[in-house]
Amino acid sequence: EYITIESAATDAADATFIRVAVSATSALSGRDVFYLVTADGSYVTSGAVSWATPLSAEDRAGEFLVPKSLAMLPVAHLVVAYLNAEGSLTAGDKTVTLDGAEELRMLASREVTLSVSQQGSRDYFEPGDEVSITASAEPQSVVFLGAVDRSVSFISEEDTRVTPARLMAMLKQHAYIPPAPEVPSPCAAVRAIAAAGLSLALPPSHPDHHFCLDLDEARLAQLASGPTCGYYYGGRGDFEEMEMMPVMDAVDGGAAENQRNPVAAAPENAVAQSSTRVRTSFPETWIWRSAVASADGTAAFLAAAPDSITTWDLSAFSIGAAAGLGLQLGAASEVRVFKPLFVQIKLPYKVVRGEGLVVVLSAFNYLDQAQTVSMELSSDGGVDIPTSDAARVLQVAPNSAASYQVTLFFSELGVAKLKLEGQAESGEADAVERSLKVVPEGFRKQRTVNLMLQPSEELAGVQSAELSLAVDDPEAVEGSGYASLSLSGDLMGPSLDGLDSLVQLPMGCGEQNMLLMAPNVYVLRYLSAKADSRPTLRETALRFIQIGYSRELEYRHDDGSFSAFGKSDDSGSTWLTAFVLKVFAQAQASGLVEVDEESVAWPAAMWLAALQDRTGKFRSVGRVIHSEMVGGVDDDSDSLSLTAFVVDALLEARDAGLLPSDFPANTITDSLSLLSSTLSAGKEMKNYGVVVTAHALAGAQAQGFSSSGFDLSAAVDAAMERLAAIAIEADGTR
Repeated sequence: EYITIESAATDAADATFIRVAVSATSALSGRDVFYLVTADGSYVTSGAVSWATPLSAEDRAGEFLVPKSLAMLPVAHLVVAYLNAEGSLTAGDKTVTLDGAEELRMLASREVTLSVSQQGSRDYFEPGDEVSITASAEPQSVVFLGAVDRSVSFISEEDTRVTPARLMAMLKQHAYIPPAPEVPSPCAAVRAIAAAGLSLALPPSHPDHHFCLDLDEARLAQLASGPTCGYYYGGRGDFEEMEMMPVMDAVDGGAAENQRNPVAAAPENAVAQSSTRVRTSFPETWIWRSAVASADGTAAFLAAAPDSITTWDLSAFSIGAAAGLGLQLGAASEVRVFKPLFVQIKLPYKVVRGEGLVVVLSAFNYLDQAQTVSMELSSDGGVDIPTSDAARVLQVAPNSAASYQVTLFFSELGVAKLKLEGQAESGEADAVERSLKVVPEGFRKQRTVNLMLQPSEELAGVQSAELSLAVDDPEAVEGSGYASLSLSGDLMGPSLDGLDSLVQLPMGCGEQNMLLMAPNVYVLRYLSAKADSRPTLRETALRFIQIGYSRELEYRHDDGSFSAFGKSDDSGSTWLTAFVLKVFAQAQASGLVEVDEESVAWPAAMWLAALQDRTGKFRSVGRVIHSEMVGGVDDDSDSLSLTAFVVDALLEARDAGLLPSDFPANTITDSLSLLSSTLSAGKEMKNYGVVVTAHALAGAQAQGFSSSGFDLSAAVDAAMERLAAIAIEADGTR
């Protein structure tokens, strides 16, 4: 006997409800049917429905409505159950996706509006003006305000505001949808039953994911009342700390730089000394603030307009106790920062000392009359400005621009500042200051000196040491020397200082995808071993691993192997297939991804096993495009390195439980025996092969691997000796 949820979707007559249709193998009229809704492992709501009269000819189908709530979005899990005549509970479940138009309206239950104070008759603010912005939202709610340069939207073609559609996409990205288990056991149903203190029995004969449980009336009432429990099976987690999008280098003006008007040399002291405000502030983001709305629902923000000549798009949202999330639903509000006459100097991020840099100096005139603008370029030192170019006069037509070029030479390392001033005969004036980094010529040469500090009790916990960092190279560029000091309580600290730089989005062909995915796995394994939280880094790396796993499956052949371009290649690649199996196994063992055993891991392992010859060596099949994936070895000649690499991957798969039950038992043993005999005979091996062989033998020993054909312990010792022989010792470290 069972009950099934035939459908569960938004009700056509009233979109604020979910219409649920159920069917059962016995009559439903006169029977209480209980339902329970969870989302992301948390209880949302529950209730009971009953039908007094027969619902259909067979009285085995019925419908009822469940009210929607924000907690259900975007994916909810619905469980229905009833008590049958034998006194046991029969139940069924279904996942419901809620991401339609009504759900988008639910996300914005309260609208947030913005208004910007005007500067008299002007429709713009000048740099430095005080801008007053007022937000209207739910009283006593927290209002968040952001401002993004409009040029960013032009480049990304993405709405940077927090809109209902964007928020729904974020929720869907982080939503947990329980996978269909091999043994019917819906996560939400198990949670509800476990919270009610019930025991679970799963008859294998029922195909509809139902279950039967012994139940008494007291426990049934507890189920209907909506129990609270701490059972957790994954969820969207905390939102990432919200950050403004990166903003491009501020645009100082909108007219074309290459518009040319007559240029003449300026007379001496043509630009009068005045109190013209110098524009120096060009932030990548302008506003990212929060404020508590008053009792009348308003929140005021004051900010000085930046010096960038551009338009800033404003966006806002609020969080309140009553209405919840409030969003800005209309068009984006804006603040235009502008001057009718302004000057511009475009500089790169850096320049090499001694090299000539061509710089374009421009004047923009948005007045109705032509302007004669006196331009003056100056610096605070270290910049060679030709005398003839230090001062010029530009004739600028109405609503146009004029510019000229000057070649500058920078003689001092560090940060150089340039100031450009423009003065029109009409009295309009502007000044802007820009800076760039001056770097030394030549090629960088870096030296690292390591020191182990071990302040003992005899030293009272204090240890002094001296390091020599003298630059003794006669070809060293004068003034280019610098030193930095870092301390770490972890031997791996210096190597993993930039841990976040290893976390990258997997992309490209099958080899590139794995080369980018693997570091994400190793970073998370390291963080787990060190009990290092770093939640943002963990979440990003985990998401990238899941993306990399899915993408790599696109490069799988029907025989289970992998290659750089998938089925476009003639065959799979031994190196890549072993690399995929190894990384997937490490990710599985660390609980980072659920590898499909039957369709992914097992076929890959069996395909590799078929490439082994009688001596234990593995044959190289397919091509390798990225040599860094194989340690730079020649896969055509170095079969020992390949054999060590493959057997190491198989051992990782064995440790993660990803080898099929019918995997040839002697495959790993034969390869380990070959590697052991190669070491004991003192045969030549490439350094990469020695390292991988040592790792494979040590892994086999750690797994308790044993064989009567060779002494594994002695083989590990021999591998360690070979490793020690190729180690580089310097400054007391190895």
